[in-house]
Amino acid sequence: DIDGKFGYSQIVFLKGEENTVVLKAFFAPSGHELFVHHSMAESGAKIYIHSIDGQLIKVVAAQNGTQQSTIAFPFTQSGIYFISFGSNKGLWETTKLFKP
Repeated sequence: DIDGKFGYSQIVFLKGEENTVVLKAFFAPSGHELFVHHSMAESGAKIYIHSIDGQLIKVVAAQNGTQQSTIAFPFTQSGIYFISFGSNKGLWETTKLFKP
């Protein structure tokens, strides 16, 4: 700090759980299927697909007890998409994906 003083901020809330799977998404070579690797899906877990401008394109329920989902993706428009995985326990992960 400029005046030589410093302080520590208070932690208001921190909840962490061990997550062994990092959210990953990629297109099949055909470009019409999307593969999503995610944390273990529990009842109520969903995958959200948004366009770069924030438009919600698709919501898919993840199958309970799985760590991979295959999603039909008939949209031919190239661009950047955001893939999000959310659970009822408050776990949210998002990754960015480019479709050529």
